This record gives sequence, C-alpha cells and structure tokens, in this order.
Amino acid sequence: TNNVPDTTGDYDGTASNVTYATGYIGNAAVFNGSSSYIQADGIFSSSPSVMSASVWFKTTVDGNILDIGDSSVSTAQNRIFFSSGLLYVSLNGGGGGFASTSATGLQDGNWHHIVAVWDDGTVTNGIKMYIDGATTPTAQGNSTQSFMSALNLFIGANDNRGSSGSPSIRQYFNGSIDQVRIYNVELSSTDVTNIY
Repeated sequence: TNNVPDTTGDYDGTASNVTYATGYIGNAAVFNGSSSYIQADGIFSSSPSVMSASVWFKTTVDGNILDIGDSSVSTAQNRIFFSSGLLYVSLNGGGGGFASTSATGLQDGNWHHIVAVWDDGTVTNGIKMYIDGATTPTAQGNSTQSFMSALNLFIGANDNRGSSGSPSIRQYFNGSIDQVRIYNVELSSTDVTNIY
C-alpha cells in the first residue's frame, strides 16, 4: 500500500514528499533527492546494546539511505549512506567508527540489499555490512562509542540535529527504498541469507 506503516503497529512513519512505485516487493518509497524523507520517532524505548538494519535500495547517485539518530544531538547517528562513490555504515556520524565498501555496481539503478550491524561500545569489528546476501561481512570496522538514547528513524535523509533538538535535514536520497527492517539484535549470516 502507498503508506509507511510499521508492521508491529507501534512506530508508523510519517512521509514527506515521498511518492510510490513498483518496489522490490510490492511498492517502494521513491525519494526525490531534495525534500523527501520518512520519519518514525522513538523506535526504541531504551537504547539497545546491538542494532541491525535491513534495507532494499536502488539509486545512481550518493545520498543518505537510513539514519537512526538521537532526538537531541547531532553526533548520535547510526547511518547507511553513499558518499564519494563509497557505501558507508557509520556509528555516531562516523566519529564512533565506520565500515565502507566501493559502490561499484551498487549505484547502477538496480535493486540491492544491505544489512548493517552496529555493536555498542568499543568492539573490534563491531560495525558490519552485508551486501546482496553475502554470508560473510562485505566490510567491517571498529566501534568506539556507545549509542545514545531516544532513537528516531529517518529513511531517505540524514537528521542532523543540533543542541536545540531541532531537525536539520541534509543529504537526501535520490532513488527508491523498500522493506526497511530494524532489529535490536545482531543478525547472523544465516539471518542475512534468509532475509535476502
């Protein structure tokens, strides 16, 4: 359907300037690269120690796919985004660690799948990404900061809040996003394969 409900019924999103077209499964949200995003507030009642996200996407340019961020400060962002031809999974805006891989073949306008994993605290290889059903991480990096609380979800944009807590949207996504799933556990390689 052409809306953004949460399947649990607890965290339905609010779409701004989003259209809908044929997706990977059913319909997908289409983002215009300049003003489109989906927001869902308070997706965790308390900050988890581990978090995973699964997303189908297609695009031909850089932009922010997903942002799980604190409601009040700019640095507390767990993100999936393209920048300068690289696909990143970052913790706290990159200041807490990141994993990246070449975007070769991922900005071809076809559907691709990513699973991102963030592990709270100082963890070796605590940030992982799996691309297109890979059974081992396509890239991984070290985690050096803890998560923040009061986590909100932005799809198709980066929520860059300052100390006032007021949203400042930037790095919009230009393309389609489908089947966003957020977990408070680390997905295993078997989970990744099954979701893919």
